[in-house]
Amino acid sequence: MKKYLIIGTLFFFVLLNGCRKAEDLTNQVDRLDFIGDQFALNGAIDEWLYEKFTQPYNIRVQYKWDRSEVDLSKTITPIDEEKVRPLAEYILKYYLEPYAAEAGEFFIKKYPAKQYLFVGSAEHNSNGTVTLGSADKGRKVVLYRLNEIDPNNWSAVERMLKTVHHEFAHILDQNRRITAEYGLLNKADYVEDLWPNLTDQQALDLGFITRYAGSEPSEDFAEMVAVLLLYGQEFFDSQVALANANGRAKIKQKEDMVVEYFSSQWGINFRSLQQRIADLKPEVPPTPLPDFLDTFGEGKSYTYLQFESAEYSDEFQAIWDDIKNETVVEVDRHIAYMRLYVLATGQLQVRVYRYPAGSGQTGSVTYSSLYFDVATDTDDIVTFTYATSGSSAALRTNSDNLVNFITGHKFVWSWKDSDLTHGGLYVVDNNGERTGVSLVGEPRS
Repeated sequence: MKKYLIIGTLFFFVLLNGCRKAEDLTNQVDRLDFIGDQFALNGAIDEWLYEKFTQPYNIRVQYKWDRSEVDLSKTITPIDEEKVRPLAEYILKYYLEPYAAEAGEFFIKKYPAKQYLFVGSAEHNSNGTVTLGSADKGRKVVLYRLNEIDPNNWSAVERMLKTVHHEFAHILDQNRRITAEYGLLNKADYVEDLWPNLTDQQALDLGFITRYAGSEPSEDFAEMVAVLLLYGQEFFDSQVALANANGRAKIKQKEDMVVEYFSSQWGINFRSLQQRIADLKPEVPPTPLPDFLDTFGEGKSYTYLQFESAEYSDEFQAIWDDIKNETVVEVDRHIAYMRLYVLATGQLQVRVYRYPAGSGQTGSVTYSSLYFDVATDTDDIVTFTYATSGSSAALRTNSDNLVNFITGHKFVWSWKDSDLTHGGLYVVDNNGERTGVSLVGEPRS
């Protein structure tokens, strides 16, 4: 390094002495700034960032390209300038300002990272994953893939903001650790870099709110905080409801620990912070789901619904338990699962699969059927009437709970959500509003 410095100095000295006094080199010297001074205010974007981030929060947002700031072994590209201010405005509104309002001026000036680096492209990893953000010792946060974000697309913006909150959760944890009991809840379940191999359902059943949360305790904590704050309580609860009993219990324990951590370690009312962010979120109209019966039924993409106990709504679980207990009466045959078919005749066929008599819950299962006639009104609300023809008389004798549930309610067929992986019958009241009771299964062919 010293050699380069000496040679550079000598070159500059000769250059100056080789110029005539009458020559004005100001313009030529200015042009040497082709890399860009990262600290100089140069234009409307810089002025706005200085006013909104640097002055009130002591944060520098860097978007001008400096290759040394990112991993030199990766192919990285800079952010498009027209995206800088719109995305920065979201960070102000959904991160800095809510925390400032809840935690105060001292907190928001001291703890957030002092540099935010905006990067246009993704950083691809050797395990096939993509890095969305990173926090370098709590001092610098790097946000990637920003060129892919349409500032007018809330879903895309929300994913970026989740990354922002995830990285800040790391910073908080690095300053004041979450209780060690948090990591002990899933001590044997963390898979480190193998987390991409987990399915969403496997992660939930283990007690992780996302697949990435299954990598290690610190990421688990950061994901919990980010999902609760950015996606909100309603979304969080809907995910927890998909988990089995073990997963639900662990995730709810972690939620309690997160709320307690923010209160005891930082004096922050987590629920108030969460609600403050929720109140800012735009009203996003839900995407209409396709008609369930367009793809479900005899001769269609899916011919039956597979129902396991873990796939019932909490409200239906007690009914399902009664159904299982009741069917055991018939020569000691335990129920394994059910399948629902919509036949070409329009009837509903319910197949109840049971283990051999006296075998408990072992052995090959066989099924008996119950049939129901279907009536559909102009609002696509369906009702069912028990059909004696074709139905198993022995099964019917010991299936009052099941038959009464199906014939005693009004339903709509629907997908569970936009993933289109589960769907079924949802109970509605006399006004056509869903009651929360549902019989949801996995469509299969």
